[in-house]
Amino acid sequence: TNNGSATCTGTGCPNLAELTAVAKSVFPAIGADNIAITYSLTDIGDLNTPGGVKPLITVRITGLQHNFLLFSGLNGAPKSLTFPPLTTSTLGRWFEPS
Repeated sequence: TNNGSATCTGTGCPNLAELTAVAKSVFPAIGADNIAITYSLTDIGDLNTPGGVKPLITVRITGLQHNFLLFSGLNGAPKSLTFPPLTTSTLGRWFEPS
């Protein structure tokens, strides 16, 4: 980790192929290179309580572009649209005390 967080992208993320397959069912143009996952340490939970330490897991989607098929023939209409970065976060389960 670097300063309490770690980011993985592309082939560096375990199980990214499964996540990408689900994302492709919603938006077929998405690929593994569009997804970055960051795990950050939080002050939520501790090693001595049920549930343990809870990291913040953030998924960021960047670089997506949608090419217009119907509007491309219209004068002055954009041929494509680049989406702004899309980000969502949730608390995860990292460590369960035994």
